[in-house]
Amino acid sequence: MKSIIEMNQLKRFLKDEIQSVDPSIIETLQQYDTIQIDAKMYSTSNIIKRIKEQGCPHCISLKREVTAIKFQLKKLSAPEVPPMNLLLEKFFDERFERTKGREFSRKELFKEVGGNKIKF
Repeated sequence: MKSIIEMNQLKRFLKDEIQSVDPSIIETLQQYDTIQIDAKMYSTSNIIKRIKEQGCPHCISLKREVTAIKFQLKKLSAPEVPPMNLLLEKFFDERFERTKGREFSRKELFKEVGGNKIKF
């Protein structure tokens, strides 16, 4: 009984009466090379390709949901990232050392940089 309903649905799909067909019919179609509907021969490979390309709303929403769940799973299984302040503090402690006074005068630095200005 189910196969008769599926075939009627497939027939309506091929005649462009409906927009989508149940993808589970692909398993049945893979058993044949061609099928005939109303004296017209259809290649099952083309039908399978068309069914796979269809965009039924239910399938699209399920694909989105699966993608979202995969993303959440990756996010939950990812190692925990320490807070940014701790990372910055570690970076500065390892690469810089504190000094009590300046080595160079700001005025001297300004003169040096000002002399090398490029005019546009």
